[in-house]
Amino acid sequence: MKRELERWTPGQIEAVRILRLQGRTLADIAPLVGRSRPAVKAMVEREGIRATPAPKMTPAVFAARCREIRALVGHARHRAFDRACEDALRAAGYGEGVAIFEESVAPWHRDGDPYPYGRACPDCEKDA
Repeated sequence: MKRELERWTPGQIEAVRILRLQGRTLADIAPLVGRSRPAVKAMVEREGIRATPAPKMTPAVFAARCREIRALVGHARHRAFDRACEDALRAAGYGEGVAIFEESVAPWHRDGDPYPYGRACPDCEKDA
């Protein structure tokens, strides 16, 4: 565990800080930064990062969240934007459609996959 703590980059720590400020749980954050939940928990405790309840989703809150997400890079940024859009849609009553979207894109959101997605489309592979 200690070695894993030492390998956190400043960008990863800042990504976790932003996600916690957005009210994200450790379980939500771990796959976004490609770390285990215990590793995220240990780093959060070490850095003194506190969670903030997620604010009600308004156009201004959504825009502010998107501006914060721009600080992330690669797959973490992509996933955070997906989650922000999903949260906005859920708040507007489109939860069922969001669940369908999440299920449909699951093959591209596996932990450890590079961004951008560098392999053939899983849907295309099954038709080949």
